[in-house]
Amino acid sequence: MVPAIEAWVMTLFPAERITETTDALMAESGPSLAETTRRSGLDRRVRDAERKLAQFEDALGKGADPTHVVQWINDAALELAGAQADRAAVGLTDEDASNTQDALMEVVADTASVANQLSTAQASVKTALFTALGLHIVHDHGAQEARVEISTQDACGAWCPRGDLNP
Repeated sequence: MVPAIEAWVMTLFPAERITETTDALMAESGPSLAETTRRSGLDRRVRDAERKLAQFEDALGKGADPTHVVQWINDAALELAGAQADRAAVGLTDEDASNTQDALMEVVADTASVANQLSTAQASVKTALFTALGLHIVHDHGAQEARVEISTQDACGAWCPRGDLNP
């Protein structure tokens, strides 16, 4: 089974397919950490503005001086409108997408380097190489089948400075 797995891994990571592999991973991935963080911050701004607006309206309802509270409500309404507009306009810039793709390409190239060591590695080293690749095998003895996958999440944790790469 090991020779078949080695041959499969080698088909994934030849030097001439690094760009193709990176593109396939980019196409299948969810939002990047930068996009998720940006959206989370904008969502927080919207919630904070909505909370302030409700708080100021409540204060007005409880008899606070309208001349002060009206200005606070207007400011909170402007803050909410700005946050909602920013949230509606959020998206990856070309620079963000390029940086994410470059980082992923580096991971794929590093993974290819590890994969290419399989053909010459001694049997005692292959386990460590498979682990470094994030290789998982699920064997169904009854069906005489094995499902083999490489987890970029597991492998990437060893290479990515933030421990993630979620383009």
